Amino acid sequence: MPFVVQRLNVLREELTRKKLNVVTANHAIKTAVARIVIDPERSCLDVHWRDSDIASEVPFWSRHITAFSDLKTSQDVGDRSPPTETQK
Repeated sequence: MPFVVQRLNVLREELTRKKLNVVTANHAIKTAVARIVIDPERSCLDVHWRDSDIASEVPFWSRHITAFSDLKTSQDVGDRSPPTETQK
């Protein structure tokens, strides 16, 4: 089995264990991943894999996200409930 596949299998096994061992999981991540770029405004992680030009985009929650800043909130547009009999 190629070494890259072995590293990814170890990573999957470590991250899916019922009882996570932080030390071994951290080691598995460091051996499989070249770097991780955090973009809080896009609310995603770009995972750059070792021995590959491919990066995976992983979404996460961030209080700094700006992707939806142009959308109006319910407070901006007012109450959207149907009118009552007295309002008709």
